[in-house]
Amino acid sequence: MNIIETDRFIIRNWTNEDAIGLINAKNNPSIAKGLSEMNLYPYSLEYAIEHIKLCQKENNSNFTITINNKIAGEIGSVFYYKPLIASINCWLSVIYQGKGIATDAVNIFTEYIFKKYPVYVMGAQVLEWNKKSAEVLERAGYKLEFTRPARNPDTDEIARVMQYSKTNFGYIFGKRVSGNQRKS
Repeated sequence: MNIIETDRFIIRNWTNEDAIGLINAKNNPSIAKGLSEMNLYPYSLEYAIEHIKLCQKENNSNFTITINNKIAGEIGSVFYYKPLIASINCWLSVIYQGKGIATDAVNIFTEYIFKKYPVYVMGAQVLEWNKKSAEVLERAGYKLEFTRPARNPDTDEIARVMQYSKTNFGYIFGKRVSGNQRKS
């Protein structure tokens, strides 16, 4: 099922047929490093099948980004402190990076979450060296809140993590407000 369709990409549910496409799109060391998944790289067919099964479970909110019917990446959210806070995650295959696709996907998906769920704040965490991901968030309207230390699970070293957030002013004090009351 398609969740979001644009002229450039489609965000849809994962299907079992996506396993090889997932491996082809994700099997790059820079993606694994950015996701702190170097321990999983190179990605295997078994990994892809398990990942897709997890994404197909009820209440899972991770979706594939496709371009011309090819897997281009993934976008999703995790909900915390329901119904107020969620976080967004996104990765894009290197062949689609640098074209504004990630920024558009993050922006459109964030608005989708804000409209569909009672979420007041969307957050995102980026390792400090990952400037491209930070730029995507900033172009999509996310603001840098703070930077904190965190243990890198791949290297066991301490890394700096940047915490970004975007606030939904369409959901105030537990009630939806109409468009003309919405603050920007």
